[in-house]
Amino acid sequence: PIARPPVPIPRTAPPQKLQSVAPRLAPNEVLLDLPLDVVSMQVNAAFQIGAIRARPASLTVAIEIPALTATAALPLKTGFHLGPIDLDANGCISIVRLIPTSQPFRPVQTRSAFEIGGVTVVPANERERIQLMSIAASRMTMQLFAPLELISVELAPNLEIRQLVMRCRGNAVRVSLNSQSSPAQSGASFEATRVQLDQSRRIDELTLTPIA
Repeated sequence: PIARPPVPIPRTAPPQKLQSVAPRLAPNEVLLDLPLDVVSMQVNAAFQIGAIRARPASLTVAIEIPALTATAALPLKTGFHLGPIDLDANGCISIVRLIPTSQPFRPVQTRSAFEIGGVTVVPANERERIQLMSIAASRMTMQLFAPLELISVELAPNLEIRQLVMRCRGNAVRVSLNSQSSPAQSGASFEATRVQLDQSRRIDELTLTPIA
């Protein structure tokens, strides 16, 4: 019999290593850094998160300018008070107002656990979910990062900046349990599906659902 030449074995290319890339923002866009305290968490039968209810953990927030952060030795964050919020026709955040503060921004210490004060069962999309209520004295604190577009600056009579007016780019946000990490390299993607405002039109509570 005639010997056949060996069939070459195809070589499999090594898997491509994916790198975390920071979100590309326009020159007039910033990242809002908002600390949140978890009020309750809904989980399904497999204990996967279905929704998170949270409230602002501090009246002071920060904005981060990624273009400046990339060239600086330390993250550049400026402290602001979270001002009145405008909602659109669907009840989602449309306009955010930030009031400058003379006090330096101090990041809130995040916490990755909370003590359960109550358990209830709630229906959701024909499937029951378990809602875990947090004890007020022991709430989990996380960081929310949201891209905003700077649309106007309002000045006071003494020519000091009174407030910054920003437009929300969408409902998608980034949530992290590490306040020192980059929002592009850690955390998870969520969507702000429900927003409750207080009498002064400031954020009282947010409902966040994970983005698959």
